[in-house]
Amino acid sequence: MQKNNIIALMAIIALLAVPAVFAANAYDLEDFSEQPLQGILIETGDIVRFNLLNATHSLRLKEISRSNTSVKINVYPYSGEGASMAQAIPAFKLDNVVKVDLDQDDEEDLLLDIYKIENGKVTLIFQSVADYAASQAPEILGKAPTNQGVVEKTLNYSSWYKGIGLAIILLVAVVLYRKAITSKKKKSAENKEE
Repeated sequence: MQKNNIIALMAIIALLAVPAVFAANAYDLEDFSEQPLQGILIETGDIVRFNLLNATHSLRLKEISRSNTSVKINVYPYSGEGASMAQAIPAFKLDNVVKVDLDQDDEEDLLLDIYKIENGKVTLIFQSVADYAASQAPEILGKAPTNQGVVEKTLNYSSWYKGIGLAIILLVAVVLYRKAITSKKKKSAENKEE
């Protein structure tokens, strides 16, 4: 009986872990020195890594509003160099440009703009302003992104491998469970014959 409980518990844990396996994708933007304006299509939970100011930073899309008019984003400056404190951007609205100071020197280093929110996906525009003062930063609102600098969404195979592994573990658990039930029935049948 105890073996059956363990198998059932393993099956429940495996089923609960399935959404976590397919939770997010990670994307890398091109070098901003070659392409200062870049766009990417991301979903909730996705992470975008980018190099700016000779360091690696990352951004995570936390949430999309139900009205599809705003998003919540966390920016992690210097994430490639170790743990960093997140800069939360709550209620980042469609038609607003957010200026991000990555190195805390009171000069904006990155402009973020939402181009479109549709079907649970956000087209986010990144623009480097490292060489400009904040007041000289070019306006990016209202400009449609071109294919140049757009990061294509690629399939993250590691998520599929994890999902397949999880399915195999679940299949083994089911086989062991059925084997335990079969052996229990055989023992009870033998006991009845005696």
